[in-house]
Amino acid sequence: MIELGKLDSSKTVYELGCGDGRVLFWAEKSGGKLIGYELIEPLVYWARLRNFLRKGNIQFHSQDFFKADTDDADVILCYLFPGVMERFFEEKYPRLKKGTIIVSHGFPMLSLEHKKKEIVGRAKIWVYEK
Repeated sequence: MIELGKLDSSKTVYELGCGDGRVLFWAEKSGGKLIGYELIEPLVYWARLRNFLRKGNIQFHSQDFFKADTDDADVILCYLFPGVMERFFEEKYPRLKKGTIIVSHGFPMLSLEHKKKEIVGRAKIWVYEK
């Protein structure tokens, strides 16, 4: 996902449904502004603790990402169920700036044609660009 998102130090990256932050911790090597949203508070606390212990610079929020301002994203990483992906397409996608890359693990946005599809092991990853 990190490779497909073309992450680098100039990018603002959001992970929607970041869980315990493991993808963002891997992405930290690429630099950039990294922000994760997760509804399950214990996972966010764990991610924040790991971030603190690693002296990381990732922001973790225990918040519904639909209520967050993600319009400045250069890259959005997500692992969201199909219904949530469709809601993302309807509510968030129209406000993203041109050129924003969306990398979705596991579930496609059926209302949008993907730019690329990768199979990594048993996982499928779709890449979209606004």
